Amino acid sequence: MNAPSSLALCLLVVAANFAGCASPREDASMAGRPSTLSEAVARSKVSPDPAIEAQSKSPYDQEVMTAIQKRWYSLIAGRPTPRGKVVVEFRCRSDGTVVVIKVTYSDVGPLFEEFCQKAIKDVSPFHPWPQELKEELKSGTRDVRFTFYYN
Repeated sequence: MNAPSSLALCLLVVAANFAGCASPREDASMAGRPSTLSEAVARSKVSPDPAIEAQSKSPYDQEVMTAIQKRWYSLIAGRPTPRGKVVVEFRCRSDGTVVVIKVTYSDVGPLFEEFCQKAIKDVSPFHPWPQELKEELKSGTRDVRFTFYYN
């Protein structure tokens, strides 16, 4: 999934404490982990490329991230979840369709991996790319990486 003209975009999604979505658990295993989506995004320094960082703040990317996050929350709501993370990569085409979804890292098991993949599948296709993104990524595809944290 590393085509030379692709743009890797990393977006972090953090699971809130579902008992009222209040504060995160306060125990030693959670020390240092982001407790909100904004904190996770602020802490993520995935790439030194400022174009990638700026891209992740675009309204289009925020819309995609929010849609996936909401769907994921609805899939795991009310379920006891393990602690861990799942990294899912997928290729998005300029028309908003998603292809080649795969888990590249997981320490939570197949059921919770499936929730992450399903969140992406259920909300796609996304809107077609805005003109600026089409001009920037002439290949017509881009690779996206989501990291889902189960707290």
